[in-house]
Amino acid sequence: MADGHTHDHGHPSVGTDRRALTIALVLLVTFMVFEVSAAVASNSLVLLADAGHMLVDVGAIAGSLVAIRLAAVPRPARTPTA
Repeated sequence: MADGHTHDHGHPSVGTDRRALTIALVLLVTFMVFEVSAAVASNSLVLLADAGHMLVDVGAIAGSLVAIRLAAVPRPARTPTA
């Protein structure tokens, strides 16, 4: 059963996840800035509402990146209590 079998089944690494989320975050922020400027220029409440929805998406992705970073921090060694 253990004849050269590893448990790496092609799952993406944490670095790959972080990179993909960072790219998505940059793209969303870029599109959101353009959408807000287009909404102001055209006086469009619909575009502004969609930009607000994108802001929520940006917050969720940023929160995911923070969670990945916090999960990578090593736990401090526990000292025995007397």
